[in-house]
Amino acid sequence: MGTWRDAGIGLAIAMAAAAVYWPVGEYGFVNFDDSSYIYQNPNVRGGLSWEGAAWAFAGAGESNWHPLTWLSHMLDCQLFGLDAGRHHAVGVLLHAIDAVLLFAVLLRMTAARWPSAIVAGLFALHPLHVESVAWVSERKDVLSTLFWILTMWAHVRYAERPSISRYVPVFLFLGLGLAAKPMLVTLPLVLLLLDYWPLGRFRRAGIKFLAAEKIPLFVLSAASCAVTWWAQQAGGAMEFGRAVPPADRISNAVVSYAAYLGKTVWPADLSAFYPYITGRPLWQPLAAAALLAAVTALAVWQLRRRPYLAVGWFWYLGTLAPVIGIVQVGKQGMADRYTYVPLIGIFIAAAWLAADLTARWRDWGKVLAPAVVGVLVACGIAARQQVQYWENGETLFGHAIEAAPDNSLAHCNLGVYLASVGRYSEALAHFREAACLDPCEATLHSNIGMMLGLLGRTDEQIAEYREAIRLKPEFGVVHANLVVALAKQGRSAAAVACVPDALRYAPDDPELLTSLAGVLCGLGRLEEGAEFCRKALRIDPDMPGAHTNWGNILLAQGNAAEAIVHFREAVRLRPAAALGHSNLAAALLRKGAVAEAIAEQQEALRLVPDLVDGLQRLARLRATWPDARFRNGDEAVSLAERACAITARRDPACLDALAAAYAEAGRLAEAAAAAREAVALAREQGRSDVADDIGARLKCYESGRPWRSAPPGP
Repeated sequence: MGTWRDAGIGLAIAMAAAAVYWPVGEYGFVNFDDSSYIYQNPNVRGGLSWEGAAWAFAGAGESNWHPLTWLSHMLDCQLFGLDAGRHHAVGVLLHAIDAVLLFAVLLRMTAARWPSAIVAGLFALHPLHVESVAWVSERKDVLSTLFWILTMWAHVRYAERPSISRYVPVFLFLGLGLAAKPMLVTLPLVLLLLDYWPLGRFRRAGIKFLAAEKIPLFVLSAASCAVTWWAQQAGGAMEFGRAVPPADRISNAVVSYAAYLGKTVWPADLSAFYPYITGRPLWQPLAAAALLAAVTALAVWQLRRRPYLAVGWFWYLGTLAPVIGIVQVGKQGMADRYTYVPLIGIFIAAAWLAADLTARWRDWGKVLAPAVVGVLVACGIAARQQVQYWENGETLFGHAIEAAPDNSLAHCNLGVYLASVGRYSEALAHFREAACLDPCEATLHSNIGMMLGLLGRTDEQIAEYREAIRLKPEFGVVHANLVVALAKQGRSAAAVACVPDALRYAPDDPELLTSLAGVLCGLGRLEEGAEFCRKALRIDPDMPGAHTNWGNILLAQGNAAEAIVHFREAVRLRPAAALGHSNLAAALLRKGAVAEAIAEQQEALRLVPDLVDGLQRLARLRATWPDARFRNGDEAVSLAERACAITARRDPACLDALAAAYAEAGRLAEAAAAAREAVALAREQGRSDVADDIGARLKCYESGRPWRSAPPGP
């Protein structure tokens, strides 16, 4: 009967976890490490391979050595490709397994069914655990915890009948867990706590023997600490921490210990990122220290009578220690994901204390059971609400800004998401807000520059890129983007002069190589550009930008048919990228496939309504195409006016398209005025060739006739 009851409890825990996290199966990846961990990581995206495995074990990707986590992501890509919903589902499955195994292990250690079930239920449903489960990049939490609990299970078996054959699984499971996330470095200490209670081994074997038998485990943990230190140093994850004074780090650590407890009891204002706070008022760390000291004193005082309090409390303190910020890694002040394992200790202390206090009541079940159910239901409801914030970058970082104000990273990542869906003006506002909060962060100025470029404000774009380079001279990609911006402004000599800096700082960056290829194509150095594309695709064969630029080079060489092949591949690899559809439209237009070109350009504008090049290209087509079936003056005017509004009438190409549109609509006086404005602006920008080109069309408008584009070539 007990076995069936225990199986039913385990099934209920798993089903409750699945119900809370069910929505994530419909969610995509988020722009918060998911790109570097999965969908833009060629080592992972290609699935399982010997080369990928060698990279996983030899490297320090994302400032961590966790090869087992990399392999799990590779397996997901092997099985599901880039179907984000299934990647999410694997994380939920692992979380449910963790919860059920936790119940089973606690039950085996203590024979206390309902306290074990309460701990597992809280673990499965608490809102603080949402980040570890709903964030695909945090696979390392749910995966490493699986091995944490399996290590506990193996240790219980070993404690029941010690032998080498039973010790080996303890060592192996710990090693596998450390290969998934170094959070397990404190597990040997937790095993010592479990030896005290509930296993009761201190009375039989003594602390010296128990500590000595765990020496191999401590050695394994020490090796993991050394490798982690190397990986985080190599990845630059500790740079921010070096600038934080020790007093601030200690203050933040003490306050974070207390803050996690507060959010455990009342899980409100949970954020994907908590900004680091320096210069706290002295009363905050003092109050937090007083709370920690009081709970510690209580746990020690009750050590003999209620040993579970000390075990649970020191579990919490000890397992949080590596991530509490004394050694600061990253820019976060605290993180919900850090509580995934530590809160087990708090749950143990709370569950056994509740059972202990009500054990003498005859009808304790009538009181405790409804209270426990109420707490679990409340946790599930709150967790389900927190899960919904992980739907996309807008919901996630919009909530993060509400929960933790003055959040530079949240503003930046929200801007990145808005830019990805074509809301450039909104993205620019968030990047500017982030830069106000963190003015010395070069990436923010780079992002501002990118948005200004997409909005046609090239002068401001170049200024932002120069500021980013001033703050971070080795920022290779920004050097490349500066080359692109200068070339777009017609400053060819200045653009070429910046190319060596870009290559010096990032010679093998495929994004940079791709950007330089585009610039060289624009400067007429087609073969050099093609070579950069080839090199980029050798590094990352599935790089949409490289296919795009190669297509542009082929188009410039007059090979529209082959260019279309590359543009179609770019669209296949990134169907939501508006520029891919826009470039494909240009190539189709060159081949005379006008209807298909219009459809592709309209798709680009559906994806990114503010795409300036797309607006002016479609306006020009509707105004000047030789075949009257495809011309539409009113539509052309609407498109061109929109492009000019976005660029604040500072782009000669947009003004030229507006002039052509006015002419097609029969508004020849306005057409001539717009063309004159375009000529003057082009000359002001030093682009005499562009001014002369527009001037030829101006003569048409002044003579009272529209201008027609040349028919497509063969």
